[in-house]
Amino acid sequence: MQTANSIGSQIAVIGAGISGIACARVLSEAGLSVHVFDKGRRPGGRVSSRTVEKDGHDFSFDYGAQYFTVRHPLFRSVAAKLADKGMVAPWPVAGEDAWVGTPKMATLIEGLADGIEIAWGAEVTALSSGKSGWSVRIGESDLRNFDQVVLAMPAEQTALLAGAGDPEMARRAAGSRTEPCWTVMLGFAEPLPIHEDIVKGPGISSATRNSGKPKRQGGEAWVVHADPDWSRQYLEHEPADIEQRLSERFASLIGVTLQPIFIRAHRWRYALSSSRSEGCYWNEEIGLGACGDWLLAPRIESAWISGHTLGKRIVGAGLDL
Repeated sequence: MQTANSIGSQIAVIGAGISGIACARVLSEAGLSVHVFDKGRRPGGRVSSRTVEKDGHDFSFDYGAQYFTVRHPLFRSVAAKLADKGMVAPWPVAGEDAWVGTPKMATLIEGLADGIEIAWGAEVTALSSGKSGWSVRIGESDLRNFDQVVLAMPAEQTALLAGAGDPEMARRAAGSRTEPCWTVMLGFAEPLPIHEDIVKGPGISSATRNSGKPKRQGGEAWVVHADPDWSRQYLEHEPADIEQRLSERFASLIGVTLQPIFIRAHRWRYALSSSRSEGCYWNEEIGLGACGDWLLAPRIESAWISGHTLGKRIVGAGLDL
């Protein structure tokens, strides 16, 4: 096992979701030079939030993950520290171990990523190995060299980048399927006449009243997640069609005629990972690793554990799960 002193000091982490941020923090705290790249504009991946103003109403939507569980002792400690800062809070409506970011889900990743430098709008398009380490291509022509690389992204994208560099990693990632999810955000001028904050039904994995979560402000805001079967069926449909179909299905489920003043669809092509037992993947010989919920279980907490475990494995500390 390599130690922090024997491994190369320049490490690239590709992906600024929960697992990538967790891994980057362990590595940086061990004194290594960590460079995080993400093709998006903000941290979080599927932990995403947005605010909207429409017709004099302010709406707040958590349009990715609706909550996260807190079960593992290490992650419980992290959640407790963020709770002390007012960045997360329990949400018993979703379960006794369910928590949310406050005042939005994205606050969770903002807290976890505090102090981590991230290059935004930096899409990694190719990865190749050589005698001196790894060459990472960003965009069309920006080449940068690193001693080790961590792939913190959905399984399908990991398989593409790992490619010939690590056939075993690519094989494992290619064998892990990530289900899609169509999501519709709905804003209303008045509260809907139903008591539940979470409802489920045919074609809908969850419909959540975001405005009912702790420390939320603004108008009546709902996020409707289609289930994997429905999402696959309509995966390539236009957003306007999805807005109509999914809002009508939600209206039928709750028995209410909907008159939203704001509606917007979002497609998560990679939303719900499958479960595996590896936890993380580290090829010490070539200095290439992978982390993410697809290596453990489809939960935010699992993504954090995967990234944290990989970081510990890289610096040689190990971790007994």
